[in-house]
Formats: sequence, structure tokens, C-alpha cells
Amino acid sequence: MQTKVVYVYDEQTKVFKYPRVIAATATLPNSTEAPVPDGLWGKIVWTGEKWVGQTKEEYLAEHPVKAPKPTPAEELQANAIKDLATLKVAHQSQQSLNAQLMKENAQLKVQNTNQAQLNANLMKQLAGLKVTVDSLTPAQTTTQPQNN
Repeated sequence: MQTKVVYVYDEQTKVFKYPRVIAATATLPNSTEAPVPDGLWGKIVWTGEKWVGQTKEEYLAEHPVKAPKPTPAEELQANAIKDLATLKVAHQSQQSLNAQLMKENAQLKVQNTNQAQLNANLMKQLAGLKVTVDSLTPAQTTTQPQNN
């Protein structure tokens, strides 16, 4: 048995409803064998001679796609992700600061060690000078007369 496709439309509004496969010799009221052309959007209507409808651009201009509103759970998740990203940046900054402070602390320890060595050398030099000065001065104690 041979078949054919017919395109069924509403009896009063002539708006396309659905395609239907029927026997090749059969007829179906409110239908046509003219296929609905690709690229028609919105209400597709049979004029008696052809199908008419809107282009995609015309349809979207009349029916703009609205962005869906996020659910409270989605908003909460988005905020948590944003907070996590902020915390990661802050953590990286803190790690960088800690590394810099550790480097500066190590440099200060080296400077402190060097200064301690310099102080020790100066103390040795001072001790040597004191010995020299002591050997040059008589070890006499001078007393001053008292006024009565």
C-alpha cells in the first residue's frame, strides 16, 4: 500500500496542526499535500494556496527570549562560588605577603648576626685599648685635700 503525507490545519483558523500519513488514494478534510516550508516560525497558516508564517527574526523580535530568573538555590550557589573566588585571591595575596615577610626576616637575621660580630670585634678592640691606656697611666690614686 502506498502512502502520502498530508498537512492538517484547523478548519476555522487554518493554523497548521500536524502532519499525517494516509493512504495514497485517501483524502482528509482540512489538509493539503503542500508541505510546510522550512524556516517558518510562530503561527503557520494555510491561505488556500500556500503556507505563510513569520521568519525566525520576525518571530524573535515579537517574542524576545527572556533570561530565566535564577532560583534561590542557584543564587546561593553563585554567591558561594563568587565568595570562594574572592577568598582564593585573598589567600594568594596573603601567601605572597607571608613569603615577602619571611624573606625580610631572614635578611634581618643575617644583618643582626653581622652586627653582633661587629660589636664583638669592637669590644675586643676597646678591651685592647683599655689595656694600653692602663699601662700608660700610673696606677696611683690621687686624693684631694679636704677643706675644713
